Amino acid sequence: MAELVGVTLVIVSIFYLTVQVRQNTRATRIQTVHELSAQYIKAQSSLAQNGELTALFLRGQFDYKALDSIEQGRFGMLVASLIRLFSELHFQHMQGELDHAEWIGFKGVVDDVFSYPGFQAVWKLRQHQYSETFQQYINDRLQATAFRKADIYPDPRA
Repeated sequence: MAELVGVTLVIVSIFYLTVQVRQNTRATRIQTVHELSAQYIKAQSSLAQNGELTALFLRGQFDYKALDSIEQGRFGMLVASLIRLFSELHFQHMQGELDHAEWIGFKGVVDDVFSYPGFQAVWKLRQHQYSETFQQYINDRLQATAFRKADIYPDPRA
């Protein structure tokens, strides 16, 4: 009888631990999405609040080569930080930590920004800084969206 009670307690403990692990995993996934979203929002807010940076971003998106060397450096660092964020989002998605519905939203952002020639120019210069898996993903997306018109930002040259 004591053995039966002992086994029952072990089974109940294992069940309880399983529930706790599942809840912790869900909380971790939610926290991951929250942190990555916060990083993206912060990047967008920085652009929106700094007119000079916004102007540089828009000019660079449309014509990277027209920027002077200092501007190319600044634009390159800005774009590289966004690409690093996208790389992390992609990694979290591949690891199953980023919900598919959330990933689809971020994938749309990736497609939008990579449709601009300036973003593509920086990618060509810096893609070696990212994992092979992410490089393949971005290069595949570039092929899939090659004929997509870059139209979410106004052209400052117009």
